[in-house]
Amino acid sequence: MNANHQAFNVVAATVLASCYNEHPLPSQISNNKISTQFNLDENVVENSINWLVDNKYITVRGTTYEYIDANRTNMSIVRHALLSDKGFGSLAIKMDSLSGSVGEVLAEKTREANTPSGASALGEFLGGFFGGSIKTLSS
Repeated sequence: MNANHQAFNVVAATVLASCYNEHPLPSQISNNKISTQFNLDENVVENSINWLVDNKYITVRGTTYEYIDANRTNMSIVRHALLSDKGFGSLAIKMDSLSGSVGEVLAEKTREANTPSGASALGEFLGGFFGGSIKTLSS
């Protein structure tokens, strides 16, 4: 899998799991925290989140900024994001092959993603999720 696709899957999984865990309340999504946690380029993080918004998996109810250094000179975007109807519906699906709903499994895999192999497994799981969603929508 291409590195950008892998990074996208990790970002999308992290954002969707956070929104699922907080639903129906907004989840604070920090570009910098995701970028730092998974050692990803912040531009990839930004564009991955924008893709989730543009494709209506999440909605954003406001944007703030946080300082990311002790000198208070560098800032990062923090979005107050909610799962959309489409996002929640997709994550609430229970499948025979999973030990819970897609959202529950995604949240569990996100908690385990602090290692390179965990992040890779998370990306692969979400890649399968999006692939299945696209296949279902096109049927």
